[in-house]
Amino acid sequence: ELKSAEKSLEDAFITIIDENTKKRKAEAEAAEKAKEHERELKEESKKAQKEEKAENKKAKKEAKKEEKGKAKAEKVDNKQEKEQSKIMWAVMKKELKSYFYSPIGYVFIGLFLAIFSFIFYITTISQGAVTYQYVFFYSVMYIVIFLIPLLTMRTFAEERKNGTEQILMTAPRSAVAIVLGKFLAALVVIAITELFTLIYFGIICYF
Repeated sequence: ELKSAEKSLEDAFITIIDENTKKRKAEAEAAEKAKEHERELKEESKKAQKEEKAENKKAKKEAKKEEKGKAKAEKVDNKQEKEQSKIMWAVMKKELKSYFYSPIGYVFIGLFLAIFSFIFYITTISQGAVTYQYVFFYSVMYIVIFLIPLLTMRTFAEERKNGTEQILMTAPRSAVAIVLGKFLAALVVIAITELFTLIYFGIICYF
């Protein structure tokens, strides 16, 4: 009986020891798995950080490229605008020279002042109008209708006559710059003629 009790106690101790060893092994395996899982998480986080850094670098490079492209486009636009403005002023100077190197500009100014003088004589002396505004707008309203085409009709007609129209149209110049240059030249001539009418304003103020 004692031997059987000793065997049973030995078996119980052995089972307890085996269970303890199994528990320790399981705990050790769980700890190793937890460590491996932590390592995997750290590696994944490192990879994600690296990918984020790479994406940020790419985004920064793309943003820099876009900024450079925008800056280049703005420079090109500014150059084109400057070139167009130069072309416009060149066309305006050419037109002004053509107006005053030929009798057209002087004929326009002379006719304008002659008709204005006639209307001024009728309105001030015959009708007794003293206000300059009435004389100016009443006369200019009729004069401009008939005399402005003397300047504007010749702008492209002379280009066709001289054979320079195709050169203008095929040259690296925008039609807007050419038209604006011609328009400004005609406007300057009209402004000069309008300045001469201030003589009549002085006459009204004096008398």
